[in-house]
Amino acid sequence: MPSASAAPQVPPLQSEHVVDESYAGRYRTDAIVLNFGPTDARACFGPMTASVPPHCLSPGTSGWLELPGWSWKGLVPAGGSTLYGAFALVGHYGGSTFTLTEPAKPSTSAPLWLGRRPPMSSPCPEPTGGWTPVDPSRATADSWSLAAEHAQRETGFGASWIDERDPNGVPDNRLPDPKTFVLNVSTTGDLAAMQTAVRQIWGGALCVSRAAYTGVALANAQRALTNRPGILQIYLDGRTSQLEVTVIRATVQRQRELDREFGPGTIRQYGALAPLD
Repeated sequence: MPSASAAPQVPPLQSEHVVDESYAGRYRTDAIVLNFGPTDARACFGPMTASVPPHCLSPGTSGWLELPGWSWKGLVPAGGSTLYGAFALVGHYGGSTFTLTEPAKPSTSAPLWLGRRPPMSSPCPEPTGGWTPVDPSRATADSWSLAAEHAQRETGFGASWIDERDPNGVPDNRLPDPKTFVLNVSTTGDLAAMQTAVRQIWGGALCVSRAAYTGVALANAQRALTNRPGILQIYLDGRTSQLEVTVIRATVQRQRELDREFGPGTIRQYGALAPLD
């Protein structure tokens, strides 16, 4: 059976919730609110402990904003000496504060920024007959692992990911069936050479696409950004050859700085605060 043809590079995605530094309008967000006293309420955006009550791990404005004037009136927090809960918030950003302009409401969704994962689809056109293995005997978990490792040693390797296409879904406690997914590999080098190298091991569905940057270059950029103030999480999007960084407030000025440091389009921002006005 024929495998998928090589695909062009997927266009970079744009940053989201970006505002100019002078923006003074309202924002909307979802956050865990912690209250350690009558005047010490905070909206936590960074990593949190798994304890009860939870604690925000990031210090200062890297991971939380103070909530002046916060009140639990009409809200149902979790109990204990530290009140806390997940809430939808609307208000004004003040650098280290978030001042509500309307009463907080219990959050009905996960935080906008939490666990974001861009689409992991295959950029190659679907082959005639659909995404099926060319050699089912080599569409196994071991073959998948070995093929992905082998691809990383090829010149120009960008990233690898799987496009899960099991119509029945995949329970959290098991791996997807290798015969049902598409193994994706991107490269800055020769597409045909990469496809040949992976096909020596992998018999399942395969998509080889163009990468804008090597995996090494993106990993170096990720290391440079790790623990940088104001960054909540970093996700490597191999499909678009970008790093997505989640920040409390995404600004045009920060984007220009990132473009100058890492190259236009290499880093995209996602703001935990979504502008409303």
